[in-house]
Amino acid sequence: MTHMPDPQTLLAPPPSDFSLANLRAVVLRDEALPERRRALMASAINTAGRALRRPIETIPADPVRLRPLLDPVTPAMARLTAGSWSNVRSMLAAALARVTPGFLPQRFDLAPSPVWQALLDRVRPDRDALFLLGRFGRWATQLGIEPEAVDDAVLERYREALVHRSLTSEPAKILRKTIRVWNAALARSEDGEAAPLALPNSKARYSLPWDTYPPSLLTEIERWLDRLGRDPFADRDFRALRPASIRSRHKYLALYLGALVEAGQDPAAMTSLAGAVTVENARAALRIIYARQGERRTQHIAGIAGVALMIARHWLALPHQDCETLRRLARNLRPEHEGLAPRNEARLAQVNEPRRLDMVLALPNTLAGRVRRAGPPTVTLAQTFQTAVAIELFLMTGLRIANVTELEIGRTLLLRERGGIDILVPRESVKNRTPFTADLPWVSARLLREYLKVYRPLLGDAASPWLFPGARPGTHKSTGALRDQVTKAMAGVAGVAWHPHLFRHLLAHLELSENPGADALVTRALGHKRADTTRAHYSGFQTKSAIRQHDELVLRRRAGMQAGRKGRC
Repeated sequence: MTHMPDPQTLLAPPPSDFSLANLRAVVLRDEALPERRRALMASAINTAGRALRRPIETIPADPVRLRPLLDPVTPAMARLTAGSWSNVRSMLAAALARVTPGFLPQRFDLAPSPVWQALLDRVRPDRDALFLLGRFGRWATQLGIEPEAVDDAVLERYREALVHRSLTSEPAKILRKTIRVWNAALARSEDGEAAPLALPNSKARYSLPWDTYPPSLLTEIERWLDRLGRDPFADRDFRALRPASIRSRHKYLALYLGALVEAGQDPAAMTSLAGAVTVENARAALRIIYARQGERRTQHIAGIAGVALMIARHWLALPHQDCETLRRLARNLRPEHEGLAPRNEARLAQVNEPRRLDMVLALPNTLAGRVRRAGPPTVTLAQTFQTAVAIELFLMTGLRIANVTELEIGRTLLLRERGGIDILVPRESVKNRTPFTADLPWVSARLLREYLKVYRPLLGDAASPWLFPGARPGTHKSTGALRDQVTKAMAGVAGVAWHPHLFRHLLAHLELSENPGADALVTRALGHKRADTTRAHYSGFQTKSAIRQHDELVLRRRAGMQAGRKGRC
């Protein structure tokens, strides 16, 4: 339990450059704390630094900046048990409470007022509800606020405390849960003096419902989508797009139109694409989006600019000068770097540590082993085994997640009589129109067959042809659902922040680290049409491997020089 500091011991708010190293020094000098507690807080600060893999001098001791650093860290990443990592975070919060006036602890050494206690009794025995409402009630009791005085202003004060003076993960989510529990408790109360609270909007909406716009615009957009590829008889001077690409363009157009509305345009006046897609409007919409994402060049905003250019050039046939202006605009909004995005480079660097790489490569067997040892199959165990199968496929094939979710038994996933398994993905289903074929290693095929026989029947319609059945009969699992399963397993068990597409980069990383000249092999394995694409993405891997070989040469020469000197003696 976090102890509330004596208000007399609280320091002034720390400066903006106050680090965990500064916090550790303050805690160790804090004679108001027992020596044992000071040692525990200092140890927790050191452990947090090791978990974040950063010197504590570089880690901000400010809840707003520290929270997003800590939240992605799982116990496996910190190499601790769940209980130990929870204790580290609790001690870290206790240390911050010594230097942060009004810090909001996880738990209070304070009983709620009798009125709050009566309200808490309404939500028993729900432990989660008791914790959420209990924390809110004790915070309010400390400030002398009774339930009948709770209103939007009080809620805003509590939100501010959650965000700025606590280490609570996902404070917006916790606030919404607290409001729901509050409203449920009031619904069971008979006095009727306190008022229900409205839920805040959980996310900003950057695209408007399509029925916001005039029917004429919607009809034209449907015709445009048909021309992109939905209608095989449409007259087009470009290759038809795949369904996923058409959905992506539709989404980007919605964001473009939404930004125009945010820029001050009346959606009711947008009667045609000709009126919406002009050079002036494109600049206005893209400025809104550019500012929204922190004035950064990203693939996201470049994609939206690309849709405006596509409509201008291929649908509206705008003058060449206008199309060139839009083309330059789209080019200027693309990220400047070539190769992997910096975030992907950082995440892939996690496996530079051999132990982490071994944990990633062994994860399918680790998960499958846990499931087998857990007892008779259940739906939960079957989902874990399904995750193991998905990760095995990503590791062994480098397939994109859309192709993995769409694997269909008997069509793209072929079971051979002697136990082998072939994967055959036709060109029309692959992003770059290159067919994919592979025969799985025996160990991978055996894992898949065990899944098909024992666990898959628990996860939906047994007659479904999909390797990964969806929640609705006849459908396959969505890419979002499979991505969540894989991401959670990678973080929780292997201890790495990871998403499925990184497995493609890992394939290149492993091959090029062993053989810097393996461009052709990686190009074929990943289905790139041109070796230039492979080199642009992964030249850094080759550089690292080449430098390592150079370093080994220098070290061998040094060793030879030292041996020669010893021989002369």
